[in-house]
Amino acid sequence: MAIITFCSNEVKETGQTLSLAAVATYMAIEHNYKILVVSTNFNDLSLENCFWEYSKIRQTGALEKDSSKNVGLDSGIEGLIKVLNSNRTSNEVVKNYSRIVLRDRLDVLLSPVTKNYEEYAETTQYYTNILSSANRYYDLILVDLSKRMPKKEVASILQMSDVIVMNLTQRLKTINDFMELREANEFYQRKNVMLAIR
Repeated sequence: MAIITFCSNEVKETGQTLSLAAVATYMAIEHNYKILVVSTNFNDLSLENCFWEYSKIRQTGALEKDSSKNVGLDSGIEGLIKVLNSNRTSNEVVKNYSRIVLRDRLDVLLSPVTKNYEEYAETTQYYTNILSSANRYYDLILVDLSKRMPKKEVASILQMSDVIVMNLTQRLKTINDFMELREANEFYQRKNVMLAIR
């Protein structure tokens, strides 16, 4: 139904991932929505670590197998891409490749497992298709948009987002830089772009 993308154009940490995790968890507890959180990070388990213990995450970035895990034969985004490419999809296909946080309320689609940037960049081209598929099943999708994602994919995800949450630090220079960006780029003047200042 709605895609909300959390992003930042800053090099410094802005609390983007933690803000997204907090909003998603609160919405899942307080409202009867089916929520999907999508991690687009490269070689970064920050979002995963918000929901699971460090010891349960393998060096590859994938979560260890356990009996409660709701994933397909190939877990995460890599398995999901194979299914989407084979055209054997249903409205629940993304759910089948996501990790459950709160049953029927909050799922997380884990970030790509690869530590190779070229493989990661190739994977990112599928995010718009994944979000379109997920939008048929979930009430709310929150995307943690990586700064390391290729610009073309970033633009595609921002374009399809219903709400964009720009995360900024409180530094005056940062705020002024964003105001200049907003004046120079019509996209950031849209009413669906919100600021989260940390």
